Amino acid sequence: MLKKSLSLLLCLLFLLPVLTCSAASYTVTEDQLQTLEANLTRLQQINATLQLDSTASQRDLLTVQSELTQSQQQLAMLKTQLLSLQNEAKLTQQDLQKASASLDQANKSFDQYAREQKSKQAGLKAQNVFWMAVAAGMGYLYIKK
Repeated sequence: MLKKSLSLLLCLLFLLPVLTCSAASYTVTEDQLQTLEANLTRLQQINATLQLDSTASQRDLLTVQSELTQSQQQLAMLKTQLLSLQNEAKLTQQDLQKASASLDQANKSFDQYAREQKSKQAGLKAQNVFWMAVAAGMGYLYIKK
């Protein structure tokens, strides 16, 4: 529609000098003049509408470009945050592995300590039984005398 209107306007503009230059040999009727004026008015209206649309489109384009710039800045910021969080996650994972290794070592040490204490308890119990037996034997001997 726009191309057709512009083409028609251009054709009329090219014909206008021809009509004015050859006015002596060609006469324009009142109906033809009214048609040309109506067409010119219509083309002017179309042109005004197109200019308004163009201005609105340019405003919209500027708005969208601004939004795009803001989005790109936010994206860059989010990428930076993501990298930071990934690095932090790696450090946390390393700390977790170290803590897990320390916990495993502590559990092994505790198990070894528990075995040693159990062994000591068994030794103390055996000593206790031995000394009870010695005391019972001495008590038996004392009573028997």
